[in-house]
Amino acid sequence: MEKGRGRDMLGNIIQMMLVFFWMVMIPAGIGMTWTRWMRRYRHSILMAAIMGWMTMFALAQLLAVPLIIAIGASLHVFTYTWGGIVLTAFIYSIFINRKRMKEVFQYQRERVSRLRDEKYVSLILVLTFISIVFQAVSIAFLWFDHYDDIRYVATAVDAYSTNTMLKIEPVSGQYTGRPVGEMWKDAVAPINIFWALLSKLVMTHPAIFMHMIVPFIFII
Repeated sequence: MEKGRGRDMLGNIIQMMLVFFWMVMIPAGIGMTWTRWMRRYRHSILMAAIMGWMTMFALAQLLAVPLIIAIGASLHVFTYTWGGIVLTAFIYSIFINRKRMKEVFQYQRERVSRLRDEKYVSLILVLTFISIVFQAVSIAFLWFDHYDDIRYVATAVDAYSTNTMLKIEPVSGQYTGRPVGEMWKDAVAPINIFWALLSKLVMTHPAIFMHMIVPFIFII
């Protein structure tokens, strides 16, 4: 029993580390390539993360649409291709910004120090945290039975479980071999397939990932 709990705890720690790596470090690292040209946001880690996510979304869109429509590739192909390009971009960004990173972290430390001296900052942070938790819990439990949400999550779960992309009708579970009907909306805007990809990378079931992790990261 204790060994099982230990393995579960270790698994949870690994998952949290993977989430932090793929959803915080990677976007911020990639985004530093863009912010180095932004005078106003040159030292902003938040803006770097935003630019990094925009880059990751754009790359996923450019890769997923032809892989789904023209090739009918598997989720693994999409994952390995996207992941390889993203990791390469991350390493490249860290390399070209290696000297600037010290300035960025120093700026962030000074900014935090200034915030500590501001009145009511602690209260605002506490209220913000409560708001984040409330919204994350609301998304997880109150929207779970919505038809569009069920279909949205089911598409990601099918991709995650069967290593396919939009070859199974999410409502009926029938294998179609290609997008049909409403599935074409997902084929041209495959955000649910992207979440399935990230679920693979962070070793978390898509339903948990999409209802708990994604809202928490983006609300923050």
